[in-house]
Amino acid sequence: MTLSSLLLACFPIPTYIQPEIPREELAQEVLALASQTGTAPEEFDTARMAEEMFIGVHLGLFHLHAPIDSIQDLDGPGEYPFAEDFRSVAESLLDLQTAWLKWLQPSSGSLRTAIKDDLKRIETLRAWVHSWSPRGLARLARDGGFDVMTALDPRETIQQAAQELQDSMLKGAALGLGRPPAPEDFVAVPGEDYTGLALEEPLMLASSRRDFLRMISFAAWLLPDVPAFRDSGVGKWTNFYFNRYKVLATQYSKPFAGEDEHFEGIPMEHRLLPQITQLAALSLVDNYFGDRIPPAFAGAMAINLVVDVFGSCDTRVDGDLSERRTEAREMFVPGGLSQGGVLPKVSAESPWRKKQGADYFVNALAVSQRQGKEKTRRGFSEKVSHFQIFDYGQVASVIIHGPHLGGAADGRKGVEDVFLGELLEFQRSFRSAFLYWLSAEAEGSAKSSAKKLRELMVSLADSDPNTFDAVVEQVYGAPLSAPDLDRKTIKSTLEGRFLTWLSKVKVEN
Repeated sequence: MTLSSLLLACFPIPTYIQPEIPREELAQEVLALASQTGTAPEEFDTARMAEEMFIGVHLGLFHLHAPIDSIQDLDGPGEYPFAEDFRSVAESLLDLQTAWLKWLQPSSGSLRTAIKDDLKRIETLRAWVHSWSPRGLARLARDGGFDVMTALDPRETIQQAAQELQDSMLKGAALGLGRPPAPEDFVAVPGEDYTGLALEEPLMLASSRRDFLRMISFAAWLLPDVPAFRDSGVGKWTNFYFNRYKVLATQYSKPFAGEDEHFEGIPMEHRLLPQITQLAALSLVDNYFGDRIPPAFAGAMAINLVVDVFGSCDTRVDGDLSERRTEAREMFVPGGLSQGGVLPKVSAESPWRKKQGADYFVNALAVSQRQGKEKTRRGFSEKVSHFQIFDYGQVASVIIHGPHLGGAADGRKGVEDVFLGELLEFQRSFRSAFLYWLSAEAEGSAKSSAKKLRELMVSLADSDPNTFDAVVEQVYGAPLSAPDLDRKTIKSTLEGRFLTWLSKVKVEN
């Protein structure tokens, strides 16, 4: 298989000086493990590498991989922690797709039946995944890479459920799509729109910082014309793309690492599954919608899906879709995340993390709105569009003025650097809360609101790229926002209606 498309996105965590990484040594290690030592980059077979170096399993839209050497890692007699993580991530990916399908399930009709069938298939698959033995996976990995379904050979009903779920998710059946498979000689080109093809989302887990840096070093060898892979800051990344594969770290890098601490990592612990699930959700949204949905609205969808799965979203890396697209598009909430989707360190006293998103950040946003209203000078016609945010120490403050959504907010004045971290938390919270309002409150009842949001998703999936605002207005009969939020537009725009609703929410201090 020849080199296919490059899709790259990198996500650093807090700044520090990264020691020099032994890139050549790590890259050659990958070539040896892939049985392709001496192969030129243009002749390297990435599919063969995945088969030889990794175990893999197809789970609906996703193809999850884990390196065979890490699967065999022991942590005490009979304990295989990364094999357990692999199983847990597999379960979470199925839970994610359950949450997604429930977003789209109508109350009646053939589409409801189709989604109901997919949900049953997920239940069957999840029970099978839960039965995996980490020790059994580790033993199988001694003989090299393998497909979990083939190796474990479960009963026919499980294999059928897996195949039918994969077919349905790849086609986009829940969105009313019938996407055809890509041709055998398909080679993706960066920036092109492939949402019309039934393409899976391949994910590669890295159990340690060494595993992760090994894959970055390999990508630098494979794609010599991509300077980002040789950047001195790659040691801080937590995920990236190459040839449609999304490589996901399961550890953060060690802050202020010394010369001999290239591979020191900090476990994500309770954030691991939500973090992987959020990044997978972002890939899911982009797989179906591409440029039909602005990156930050896609980010809001990913955050809210994580809340639906885990009950909260306290992750630190929101992700970025700019490298999967032709260019950075208009952000749903302006001033998108700096440095490719990483949230700067936020104060432990920050209100945005108080409930960890369990309420879709509604309470924190409502508190900020009330503070903004109190601090706004007389003369503003509508004070519901103003919010107060603080600096890292929660001492100094600034008022953020609306509009806050869509193209209407383009060119809005920024803030001083001291407020940047809280501004990003505000934007993250705003889009999550707004999407929750669309799903549960916008049409007067939860049932009607969910129905309208389903209509929006289906309409967007069948729309032209970069027509988001127009599709929203067509579905809801109201524009997303307006350049001036006055007494008239507060009532006539979705943002205005959301802000009015938010101003009436009962606040918990």
